[in-house]
Amino acid sequence: MTDGAGTAREAAPVTLAEKIDYLFTHTTPPGEKVPSNEEVATAINIRAGERAISTPYLWQLRTGRRDNPTKRHLELIAQHFGVSPAFFFDQTVAEEVIQQLRFLHSMASGDVRGVAMRAAGLSAEHLAELNKVIAELTELQALEDEE
Repeated sequence: MTDGAGTAREAAPVTLAEKIDYLFTHTTPPGEKVPSNEEVATAINIRAGERAISTPYLWQLRTGRRDNPTKRHLELIAQHFGVSPAFFFDQTVAEEVIQQLRFLHSMASGDVRGVAMRAAGLSAEHLAELNKVIAELTELQALEDEE
């Protein structure tokens, strides 16, 4: 699979461990260091106002060595990364979150921002045409992703 820039795009995460790891690696802005398990556990505990999750337990969840966390643990992890807890339970929600994260990554890297800047001076008619082209490319990308 490829993204709009023609680079390889990995398959969507399915397991709990894959989803947690995906949040670690894909919520970090481009060029910044992926946070460690310890950094995330500490941030979660500070926000919770108590020791709600340990670093080893977060590592176990992230690597698949443990796969039956409490609802509260998943809520705290989701809250830390700014996603709905449904990300962990509903694959449709997970796919939506993944699309949003890809969009944010594109915005941060300048890909989408560059298109928006070039479109800024277009007439309403030309903007409508550009939207049609983007819709067609989105459909084409979806077909390619299915293959």
